[in-house]
Formats: sequence, C-alpha cells, structure tokens
Amino acid sequence: MTNTVPPEPLTHIPPDWVTISDYQREFCRRLPADIVAYVLGNTTLQDSNQAALQNLSWQPNVLTVPNLQQAIRLCNPHAAVPVDISVQQPLFVSPVAYHGLYHPDAEHATALACQVTASSCIWSSLANTPFDALLSPCGAQTRTSQCYFQAIQWYWQIAPDNLTQPNIAPILRHQRNRDYNQQLLQRWLDKDRANLPDFLVITIDAAHSGVRDFARRMNVQPPPHITTPNLPPQPVITDLPTLLANTPNWDDIAWLVVHCPVPVLLKGILRPDDAKHALAIGCAGVVVSNHGQRVLADSVAVAQVLPSIRQAIPDAIVLADGGVMSGSDIAKLRALGADMVGIGRAVTYGLALAGALGVAHVLRLLQEEWQITAALTGEHGLVAKNRLGGSTKTA
Repeated sequence: MTNTVPPEPLTHIPPDWVTISDYQREFCRRLPADIVAYVLGNTTLQDSNQAALQNLSWQPNVLTVPNLQQAIRLCNPHAAVPVDISVQQPLFVSPVAYHGLYHPDAEHATALACQVTASSCIWSSLANTPFDALLSPCGAQTRTSQCYFQAIQWYWQIAPDNLTQPNIAPILRHQRNRDYNQQLLQRWLDKDRANLPDFLVITIDAAHSGVRDFARRMNVQPPPHITTPNLPPQPVITDLPTLLANTPNWDDIAWLVVHCPVPVLLKGILRPDDAKHALAIGCAGVVVSNHGQRVLADSVAVAQVLPSIRQAIPDAIVLADGGVMSGSDIAKLRALGADMVGIGRAVTYGLALAGALGVAHVLRLLQEEWQITAALTGEHGLVAKNRLGGSTKTA
C-alpha cells in the first residue's frame, strides 16, 4: 500500500447505491487491489459470518403491533464500574484501524458521520487521529440527552523493558506490562477528564495478527504517512515466542479492570465460559466478535455462538459484530442476543468512496433497513434453514 492512492472521493452519492452490497462492489472496483486485499482479507474466499446470517430467515407473527421504541439500554450495575446508559439505536461503528488509508480526513470524517446519524463508535487504538480529537467533551453517562456512546479500543502493549530483557521472571514481566498499559491509558482515562470515554474495549483475540494470505501475497504494508498517534513507537514484533510470553492473561485483565475508571468490555469473546469469566473479573460486558475473520480465518461465526453467550450472561451488556451487510442482519443478531450490533468493513467502503458523506449514507441505510425489519418482525421469529429445505426455529 506504499505506492497506491485511493481515488478522489465522490461529492454525491449515486442514486443506484442503495445497499451495502452496492458499496462493496464499487469499493472493489475503484480501490487499488492491495487496499481491497487488506480490507477483505480472509473473507475473500468465504465470509463465514455473513454465511451464518444468510442461513437465518424470518418467520414473523402477523396482525401484531411491535414496540418500535428505539432506545437501547446498556446496563450492568454489578460491574467493577457500574453502567446504565441509553442510546438512540442499536448500530455502532466497530474499531477499524487506519481510517487515513481510505480518506485524507481519516477518523474525523467517520466522527462527523456518527454525529449526524447518532451512531455510537468504538475508536481503534490504531486510529490515525488522536483520541482527544475524537471524543466529545462529555460522555453518554454525563449527557442529559443520551444519543450514542463513544469508546476507545485497546491492544495490550508490551513494556519496552520486556523486549530488552526477555528472560526475566514471568511475574515481573506481567507486572511490567500491567504498569505500562495503565500508564499509557491514563492519558485518556483520568477520571477528572471532561471527555472521558464511556467504555474501554480491550481486544483479546489478537495475540498475533494471524495468517492473512491475500495481504501476504500482495505484501500489504501501511504507507509511511499512516501513523498511530495513540500508541507509543515500537518495533514491529513478529517473533511468536515473544508475543506469546507477553500476551495478557485473565489476571492481567482483572488487574486493569480494577484500575480502570470506566466500564470495560472484552472484545473477541466466542465462548460462554469466557463471557462468564469476563463478568467474574468485573467487566461490564463483552463484544462477541471473531475479528472479521482477519486473525483466525476458520473461527466460528458470531451468529452461531451468540445465543449461548447471551444465555450465559443474561444480565450483562452484549455487543456483537461480524458479517453485517443489511439492516436485517442487525435485527438477526439482536434476535440472537446482542444489545447492539457493529459494522466495520462497510464503514471503510463509505469512507473510501465518499468520505463523511459515504459513511453517513452507509449508517443511514442500515438504520432505516433495521427499522423496517424490526417493524415487520418485532425481532422475533428467526428460523435457521437446513440442507433439506426445512427450517428450525432459533429465536
């Protein structure tokens, strides 16, 4: 990606772009091949998340009037930091790295789109824009009119001393990493800050960036002008033993939760027992996600595991992302147990093609599709197809 430049963004939306599939088609047609390979990644061959959603159909009751109240309550009074906020609608922007790769306004364009559509957002620690420039002056927990939440996502960082002294005792290595991550996060998580985020979202499913065949074939690397101001400069670490030795464990996350002034969500949960463990150490909830298949291509689809995770933690916050291409997909994941549903790749499509206007249009399309689907189904009556042409009720 060092020598490729996205096309000039459009200043208007073509009238025949009416679905996320339209945006995806144009993204693949207009963007350089290496950027397309980076974004689509392992889903180029098969998007298991989308396939799982496509295997679900609606069988709604008729002559009923569903409750169309859109406000979504995110509540967990038992978390280490209790939370009880309401947001306007169930769509949020998942953490996506390198918005500057797709548009010169980078995350600023996405932030503007989120504001005008009242969409919640989780900002990636690999953003090209400082968190300070993205977080509103006050969070959802202190706003009198709560419309959307803002959160920051964090990858566990390795303390520099652990790279220069790799053979130290494990207990010291883990404590160094704990102190280092707390020190880095303190910049945005000082409890006296006016723009404190509503959540800290810790991604825990990417100890290694994974095997990304299409990106490897094209030697995809971020260009030099794509910087990550929210992270300290560090060498790229590819040595697997070093990465694994410094991967956080449950005790590390529990320590950080205790020392964090905002509610914590763990992202990358795919098992009910892990979801229960997250709550046991004080997390407010989880984000059910397989990293868009970017890290582990053959990971289980989110729609397959979401019901069991919701059953395991019925009173906690459950967010989910993975494979969403329509408002119906949002309603399906909601019916399976998610409080809110995130999109990632669709945001990059809109951003690359038309900047803030494109992202806002993508968000609005999905919001309107979800509203119609919810009105027609009440987000109930979901059935799974089987290979014989029949169906099994799932939600």
